[in-house]
Amino acid sequence: PMHPRVVNVRAPGATWDVYVGRGPCPRTGKRTEFGNPYSVAQHGPEAMRLYLDWVAKLWAGSLGFRQAVELLAGETLGCWC
Repeated sequence: PMHPRVVNVRAPGATWDVYVGRGPCPRTGKRTEFGNPYSVAQHGPEAMRLYLDWVAKLWAGSLGFRQAVELLAGETLGCWC
């Protein structure tokens, strides 16, 4: 399968197919199910590990989440990272 590509939503002229960032999408104002709920400001370096654990639990327990992730193949993802 094709891998997704990630672009920074702040980059000049950035375009993306699916927003995956933590906060609201800069174009639509809507939030996404893929954003990391653990901020670095609040959780420090543990934020990424907590996020990976959270995603693993969703992956194991939610067919809908797995299907949503699989639909990201080949898409350009917009994020603040």
